[in-house]
Amino acid sequence: TVLRHAQRSSQDRASRQVSLFGAETSADRITLPSIPDWRPMEKLANEFDAIGFYLSAHPLDAYSGTLEALKVRKAKDVPHLTPADCTHPIRMAGTVVAKRERVGKRGNKYAFVQLSDDTGTFEVTMFSEILASSRDLLESGAPVLLTMDAQIEPDRGVRLLANRIDALEKALALKLKNLRLQIDAAMPFDELKQILVNDGRGNGRITLSARSNGHWVDVSLGGRYAIQPKTLSGLKNLPGVIELREM
Repeated sequence: TVLRHAQRSSQDRASRQVSLFGAETSADRITLPSIPDWRPMEKLANEFDAIGFYLSAHPLDAYSGTLEALKVRKAKDVPHLTPADCTHPIRMAGTVVAKRERVGKRGNKYAFVQLSDDTGTFEVTMFSEILASSRDLLESGAPVLLTMDAQIEPDRGVRLLANRIDALEKALALKLKNLRLQIDAAMPFDELKQILVNDGRGNGRITLSARSNGHWVDVSLGGRYAIQPKTLSGLKNLPGVIELREM
């Protein structure tokens, strides 16, 4: 709308035409439609599509507390892994940034996949079996949880080899028992209620944590709830949700 208005005004000036009514009137001014803001995850997805990286936040930000509780490693930790750390599988979470596929000497496909979290980027090598079984996940744009072997190589530092990839929300829902939501004043409580009602009852407890008069106040919701993948997805996408944390 703005571009069309500007183009029309430019053409009028170039042709030296004068409005029938002379000077600009209020009728010539632009009236833009009133539309709701993008949801947080929709905004991030559009940022990434437009400029190739996340600008205002990262999709994993809302999960930071839960990932910390589950001892998920961050991108910033990879260069500092020790030989002792590499004796057992490590877990990391991220969103796919880029993927380069190759074909080995025996005709099997493998890939170097670059992912990002809220601290930076990291690269993971995926061989044919893992690549084939997780292709849909890698192309979905949704956050994933990776279980990997780490190897320290003299010439290239730490190399990460994926041996399992899961949808992050599904993996977290299987591990979470109780959930704390850190919220702010923008929380739409009617929408929160609808998400929980739609999921039905379960065994999980949910606590809301909000700041009031300089103090954090926890309010436990009555009853028990089913903490499912769609629950986490819905909660993460609610305005006003700052962080999801296991408790």
